Amino acid sequence: VNDPLALRWAQAWIRKARTMEDLKHLEGFDDLVQEFIDSLGVDELLRRVTPEQRLAGLDPDELLRRVTPEQRLAGLDPEQLTRALRSLPPEVQERIRKNLRDS
Repeated sequence: VNDPLALRWAQAWIRKARTMEDLKHLEGFDDLVQEFIDSLGVDELLRRVTPEQRLAGLDPDELLRRVTPEQRLAGLDPEQLTRALRSLPPEVQERIRKNLRDS
């Protein structure tokens, strides 16, 4: 933040709080955090977060909708892939066999 008034406000605000949990309850906290995120940029923030932290709290179904079937299968070793294929209904297994024969 290049604004001296904003910096003084933030410093005074932080001195009022005893813990980060206290900060979250102060008026204007959400706005300050959003402005901080906007000033850094999402790419900078994501660079500092682990993949596990990035995925925490996301709906697994939403994540799967964003991944193609090929991408889902790409990370499986042959044993995992075999188990996945065997778990499919027989009619789906047969369609896969047919597609493999025809290709």
